[in-house]
Amino acid sequence: MATTESVATDTLARLRLAQAERERCAANGESLKSELIQKRNLVENLERDRAAATEQLARVTLELDDLSRHEHTENHAIRDLQLSVDRLAMERDDLQARLEHMSREYDTTVFDVTRDRDHLIGRSIGHQKLLVAKNSFMLLEGLVMRRKQYVMNEFFNYCHFDQKCHETLKRFV
Repeated sequence: MATTESVATDTLARLRLAQAERERCAANGESLKSELIQKRNLVENLERDRAAATEQLARVTLELDDLSRHEHTENHAIRDLQLSVDRLAMERDDLQARLEHMSREYDTTVFDVTRDRDHLIGRSIGHQKLLVAKNSFMLLEGLVMRRKQYVMNEFFNYCHFDQKCHETLKRFV
């Protein structure tokens, strides 16, 4: 009995494996079918694109023929434009040379102005010092004069007081 059960178990296991293999094959078949449909759609799209490209190629060929007819007239215009470009290039070169000359003159002028400015600043600082010294001495001189005037006034007031005191003393004596 044990052997019959093991045979049945083995058979069931094989059946399950076969069922799993069948399901895997069915899934592969479905994926192949969907891939085939996608490939067929892709081929149809490519055929439509090819037809559109052929049609566009025909149009481009016609335009190319028209362009080659107009090429002769355009070559004349190109020659005229080339002459204009050459003339403008010569003007540009002349302007650049003038700009370089002016830049050099500007740099020289800036250098001279800076040098003169520095010189004037130095002289201005010296002049300011002289003015401050002059003002200081004038202020000190004014203060000395006031002090002298004050001292002289005090001296005269004292002399006047002294004279009054002497007169008053003479009256008492």
